Amino acid sequence: MDKRRLRLDLTLFIFLLIVIAGILLRVYQIDYNLDGDEIFSVRATSSTFSHMMDISMQDRPHPPLHNILLFLWIKIWGSSEISVRMLSVLASLFFLIVLYKAALMLIPKWPSLFVVSICAFGSFFVYFGQQARPYALVCLFATLTVYLLVRNRTKPSAVNAVLYFFSCAALVYTQYLGVLILLPQFAMIVFSGRPGQKKMLIYGFAGMLCIAFWLLLCSLYAPITEGIERVAWIGKPSPFDFASVFLAPFDFLPFEGSTRILITFIAVILSFLVIKRKDVDWEKVILLGSLALFGPIVAFMASHVTSASAWADRQLIGSITFFICLLGFALALVPKWPRILLGLILVVWSIFNVPNAFPENSKFPCRSVADSLSQKYPDHDIVVQTSGIGDMLDYYSNKKANIFGNENLEKGAQCVFVSHHFLQENVEEIEENYRILEKQMISYGREKEHSIRIYLLEKIN
Repeated sequence: MDKRRLRLDLTLFIFLLIVIAGILLRVYQIDYNLDGDEIFSVRATSSTFSHMMDISMQDRPHPPLHNILLFLWIKIWGSSEISVRMLSVLASLFFLIVLYKAALMLIPKWPSLFVVSICAFGSFFVYFGQQARPYALVCLFATLTVYLLVRNRTKPSAVNAVLYFFSCAALVYTQYLGVLILLPQFAMIVFSGRPGQKKMLIYGFAGMLCIAFWLLLCSLYAPITEGIERVAWIGKPSPFDFASVFLAPFDFLPFEGSTRILITFIAVILSFLVIKRKDVDWEKVILLGSLALFGPIVAFMASHVTSASAWADRQLIGSITFFICLLGFALALVPKWPRILLGLILVVWSIFNVPNAFPENSKFPCRSVADSLSQKYPDHDIVVQTSGIGDMLDYYSNKKANIFGNENLEKGAQCVFVSHHFLQENVEEIEENYRILEKQMISYGREKEHSIRIYLLEKIN
């Protein structure tokens, strides 16, 4: 066996190990209780098709493809925690495979493995790669569009164009912000001037415009802006929020100055785009750079000029993926030994933070809390601080929880109040109207930094 074949087999073997490890991380604690967003998805898709479509049309921030696929998935496999999350895990598997194939067309093998490693082990990707929400599908379809676009540059074909149409349509039917992933691709096709690309532009643009049918259908149901208030809780992003989006895949180490160290490593790698500028394929850099930056820039600006903020890290997961690809491209320009060192540091950094994504560290333990409340306070009304907590307790206890302020209790009546530790705006009102009979705190998270507070209250006013 010659050395070239040996190197090929070694990189393929390492790639398979990375993918297997990434999937194992995503199935770890897959049976842990669902969070509020996952419960919304499961409730929307566990009944009839008409119910699912009705909820999808009301859910204005999200297109319907994930709900449709989850509806079909549940009909076959059921609605257990394992079942509903396995759809996302399967999408993650295909995402990592397509990502590697796309990366190999843009950068050398070893930096491509770096890209796949960060997306396999990064806590950001692990968390959303398991969650029963659309984000794993966003990663898959966003990466698939770029893979088909790059493949068509070297081997133009009608098959590529047709597949590009379906992948573009799938992306925008999974996430509206997918448009911000597609527009840079279309611009690259227009300005590249490569032969055989006109068909890709036509098919891709047609795929993107397919979302107009859904928007029209939703507008017939209710005004298109109705329901946007669901995202009113999202704050306006700061410049730090913008920068931290690109740090999300690596997460932050629990010591002071770790953010500056991480930024330094990334800056050093990216600096080689300038240092080695004469050796750089700028067409690839512009493609990856625009895919990484266009979405966050538009979302950042839109969040400051409109009444509703469109800023959320998870909504930019496609752009974050291509930032990792850009980082891998720049890493390939670094001299061999510094390249190996910098790449290993960032991969190990990501692996160290993987536990942050595990459900026991990242999700409110609503099932255990609901069981505890059912056993200890079976006849008491449950009052919650936010509808999010209420939805989770409703799902696992089958007992309706009231939002604080909406409870109708007579003097002397008792209730159980459940609150996050960082939401304390009701404390004064509690003390004015209730006597605290018991207090309990349940901590969770890797460093036990999160907590749920449970109060047994007696009405006095």
